[in-house]
Amino acid sequence: MSGQGFKLISAKDVLNYISRPDTIFIDLRSRKEFEEGHIGRAFHLPIEQIEAEDYCLVMEYSYILYCNHGGVSMQAATLLAGSKMPVFTLVGGFEEYEIFMRSLVDRKQGKL
Repeated sequence: MSGQGFKLISAKDVLNYISRPDTIFIDLRSRKEFEEGHIGRAFHLPIEQIEAEDYCLVMEYSYILYCNHGGVSMQAATLLAGSKMPVFTLVGGFEEYEIFMRSLVDRKQGKL
């Protein structure tokens, strides 16, 4: 726990959650950025909707929030922290996730 009511996870940790049916990834970036690429089965939910409490999240799931660099997801996680749902935020955001995934591909191809 971060002390704020949510947990921080790393890009490497994403691999432990990506195929879990009880975990939902929420992409807080713009619709355009989401459509250009996102993590697995992520859903697009703009921070503005969370701020306006215009969303429906189910208690039975864990939610991993991410944005470009991590700041917006920290803000959203803080807003959702009192909901009693398991909330995580991806440290470094989608950018860090992409860097990590590229490193895995490079390692597999022998480029590292």
